[in-house]
Amino acid sequence: MNIKIYSLTVLMIAAFVGVALMTRAEATTCAANLVQADDPCKVSDPTGTVLNVRSKPNGGKIVRRLKNGTKVFIVYETGDEQDRAWSKISLSNKGNAPVIGWVLREYLDCP
Repeated sequence: MNIKIYSLTVLMIAAFVGVALMTRAEATTCAANLVQADDPCKVSDPTGTVLNVRSKPNGGKIVRRLKNGTKVFIVYETGDEQDRAWSKISLSNKGNAPVIGWVLREYLDCP
């Protein structure tokens, strides 16, 4: 009887530690994609056209268009299936809530 209780206790502890480690690993991956948005980047599309801001990376609905030189703040970065980097950006509209959307990272000039 004591061996069964001991085995069950060990299995429960192992399962708990495994979940804790997985959660920590997932949190680390997520944190690696978060970006400190202290310094603004500027839109820098080499074609000279407006940059589409999308509702999600890689083909989301266009929610805004930005001219070259517009200051933006990167909030989060991720990649897509084509190994392209996407940045979730925020804009400040003079006291209004920030505008959030996704742009290709290659079209931003950041310090």
